[in-house]
Amino acid sequence: MDVCELSDAIDELDVDKVKLLVPSMQSLIHLDNSVRYPPILECVMPEPIYEDYDDDEDSRRCEILKILVQHGADVNAQVKIQSWDEAYYDIRLSHYIEGSTPAMFAARWGYLKCLRFLTENGADLNMTSGSKLTALLMAVEARREKCVDYLTKHVPSLLLDHMDLGGDTALMLAASSVGENGLLNIRHLLAAGAKLEVENDRGYTPLTIAVEKKNIEAVRLLVDNGAQINTVRDDGETPLTVALYSGNPTIVMNLLSSGSDPTLSCKILERFHEDVAMGCNTVVQALVTNSYPPLDFQVTVLREDDDDETVFRYLDEMPISPLAMALIFDKLDIVRYFIANRFFTRFDILQLCWNPSLRRVLHHFNSTQSIEILDFLSRRPQSLFTLSLVAISTALSQEFVRLGVNMYSRHGGRDKWLFRPTFRERVNSLGLPPALKRTLLRQTPSSRICCQSWEDLPLF
Repeated sequence: MDVCELSDAIDELDVDKVKLLVPSMQSLIHLDNSVRYPPILECVMPEPIYEDYDDDEDSRRCEILKILVQHGADVNAQVKIQSWDEAYYDIRLSHYIEGSTPAMFAARWGYLKCLRFLTENGADLNMTSGSKLTALLMAVEARREKCVDYLTKHVPSLLLDHMDLGGDTALMLAASSVGENGLLNIRHLLAAGAKLEVENDRGYTPLTIAVEKKNIEAVRLLVDNGAQINTVRDDGETPLTVALYSGNPTIVMNLLSSGSDPTLSCKILERFHEDVAMGCNTVVQALVTNSYPPLDFQVTVLREDDDDETVFRYLDEMPISPLAMALIFDKLDIVRYFIANRFFTRFDILQLCWNPSLRRVLHHFNSTQSIEILDFLSRRPQSLFTLSLVAISTALSQEFVRLGVNMYSRHGGRDKWLFRPTFRERVNSLGLPPALKRTLLRQTPSSRICCQSWEDLPLF
């Protein structure tokens, strides 16, 4: 009688056979170093037979655990991989991690009864695998919601924020998991006291990770539970900029409606021009109505034309306005929205209508309507109110643009991205006439007009 016979009985979940074999294999139960996997590990290492939780399978595995523990098995036995060749040729090891314990496997595969029995019989939930995973981290990663619920009530509070080898906490892993179980795991972790503002090795918080993964429901849940939305990483990214660059309008608007300030970090500069060029009406409107100011910015991407790139080379040499971008890309509904809201920059006042390079680009792309709008604007002098608006907006935001010019320098940390106080804060600190202040902050009725009706907006 050898270890293979006992292993086969455990694999078959044959409780009666295990009960018969164990008394005559006492030395194997205690495990000497010649045996790689103690039987107690063999019991919980395999993936579940059924994808969904199966109470009968869990019960049978738990019965085998009881027999093994009764005969002296170590509830804290760990996987020991002898060599890389062994790990490569043993397909079972694709899921297994050096140093994993029975409790870790039970948590990973959702064997709740097994996990409860192991914990009640001395399993150390503080133990970590070779990659710093704990039973809780494994349960969260595998979306085993019932095991997560159990573990959050039984692990020490400090273990809730334990980081794996990549610097992720259980809450971060839960935030990256889309679906109902991921949301339930977030709720369990928050109820147990998991920290919202811990950063991983990339400087991401659970909220930033949820934004990056486009996990809309997790973003809402984390924000509702007090996650800070105006945080800045060393590379200038905020949860809002991550949402903008990942291209999820719903999350962008959710963050903005929750108080995210679009001028906290100057990394948003280039992205706004790109959203205008792509015709992202909802994003453009959300930023404008949340006090993003009109800014001239030097873009590096424009409409491609293999025949003659020189017609718009001027864009690599000088900053242009969002309005100019909308004209070049034929986003005429956005053009009308900007004009209706006096969303003008210095470029619009001094150069837009008379810049020969811009007109050459529009002629090259047969942008007839854009040219007609330029002609219309050139014949209509701007009011003193509009000129005052542009002058104040430019003065309050020129530092924001200056920071953006140097945004790709290697050194400086997060301070080089910060624009403090933000544009909104600067406007509110001034004793401006109410009408001017409302227009600067885009709190007028025309700024909130439904973006589906912009095509019908009169130019003036």
